[in-house]
Amino acid sequence: MIEMLKKFSVLLFSLVLLTGLICPCLAQEQTADIVSVQAAQDVEAAPADAEGITADNAVGAPDGEAPVDAEKEAVQEETSSGIPAVKKNEVTSSGIPAVVKTENKDTVGERNLIESFMYNFEKTFIRDSRWKLFLEGFGNTLLIALCSTLLGVLIGMVIAVVKVLHAQMDRPNILVNIFNFIFNIYTTVIRGTPAVVQLFIAYYIIFKNTDNYVLVSIFAFGINSGAYVSEIVRGGILSIDRGQLEAGRSLGLSYITTMMFVVIPQAVKNILPSLGNEFILLLKDTSIAGYIGTLELTKAGNIVRSRTFEPYFSLLSVAAIYLVCVILLEQLIKYFERRMSKSDRH
Repeated sequence: MIEMLKKFSVLLFSLVLLTGLICPCLAQEQTADIVSVQAAQDVEAAPADAEGITADNAVGAPDGEAPVDAEKEAVQEETSSGIPAVKKNEVTSSGIPAVVKTENKDTVGERNLIESFMYNFEKTFIRDSRWKLFLEGFGNTLLIALCSTLLGVLIGMVIAVVKVLHAQMDRPNILVNIFNFIFNIYTTVIRGTPAVVQLFIAYYIIFKNTDNYVLVSIFAFGINSGAYVSEIVRGGILSIDRGQLEAGRSLGLSYITTMMFVVIPQAVKNILPSLGNEFILLLKDTSIAGYIGTLELTKAGNIVRSRTFEPYFSLLSVAAIYLVCVILLEQLIKYFERRMSKSDRH
């Protein structure tokens, strides 16, 4: 059932991408047709003075040829957007001025689907080396997501160990009580406020004297992720039998050593899917880092869109990159899950 849903999602996204490529072509072609009809109506409405050729408006002609009307010789040139030119000196058999369409190689509306795709691809990625913007944005996105996840896991493990220690101690000392109180406030505040607000606080208040947008984004997303990871790790630790902790302590190991080398390695197998899901969510949440000026993938696509005035290809390309990354991460997480399940059977 899950595989069918994935295939359906990929098919649906492909249809959306195809629609995004076709719609600009159809829209531009319809616009050109409407302007052509309006131009024909304007020419038809203008009075045709067929007998108004005089010596003043006649241009020089070779001997033996009739003089030519200068106004009727004028031709409305084709515009850069591909609007058909109207030649006033050409009429049909019924006396109505003819609208002559001239082909413009830069007119997207007259291209077929393949040519339109290649044209939009060249305009979005190749022209002015805009692929470098996407490459830099994609690199910053991965860097922010990876570093923020590592920071969040580190913070989450520390908070989880302190909370479990506080819950398992009959009479926790004052130091454990203080840290547990601080960590409870931290998780409540972070999980109760939007990530974009935390990002603004980090940029305008905490790091107001720095222009390192990537560093600010890593800090903000790492702090945000730590609150969620702490609960994930705490649930994984509580899923391990208490006898494992007691066995380690009976061997003379300290509480921290037993947690780090006995309990947490066993808990990782239980929390791996949740940690992978947290990394995927964090990868997509980096798209809001552009609010403070960070050049991540979404920001790069929006910059290209503002330069090409073509939202379909650039933004759908960004969405496709995110989708491919998420699919690859899902397969990687499943691979590690299978490897760990094999170790359990053996």
